[in-house]
Amino acid sequence: MAAPSGGFTNRREIGGHLITVISLGEDRVRAPSLAIPEATANQVTPTAPPDGTGPDDAQYLTVGGVRIRYITAGQGKPLLLLHGWGTSLDTFGVMIEDLKRQFRITAFDFPGHGGSDMPPVTWTVDAFVGLTLGVMSELGIERASVLATHSAGA
Repeated sequence: MAAPSGGFTNRREIGGHLITVISLGEDRVRAPSLAIPEATANQVTPTAPPDGTGPDDAQYLTVGGVRIRYITAGQGKPLLLLHGWGTSLDTFGVMIEDLKRQFRITAFDFPGHGGSDMPPVTWTVDAFVGLTLGVMSELGIERASVLATHSAGA
């Protein structure tokens, strides 16, 4: 099934759960990132939502020795927002404004992105998964739906 801008939609079962992957094509929104410090000319920087939820409301926690910037907003079922490579939680900008009406949003910066510290060594996909589970544990999130903007090439 095709999605706008050359993207795709793919449904598959993973671990007994039906997962829908939607690609909207090339990511043209960039937020500050230590991983990719320079922006290209065709990228735009996201804006904060009208209620001010964003970087100024960020909090910090430490998982696996790495200081992680995160935000929470809204009420309802937990929804975890995971940004793509070279971006940050700021990518979700105004999207949080709509989603928080129905969900308890949690978004965080992966190590080396946004306001989170660089990881001590080069990380594998498993390390990012471990960090995500660690953030969830620290924040008392047992289960959550996930909205992710990046597949890490998968």
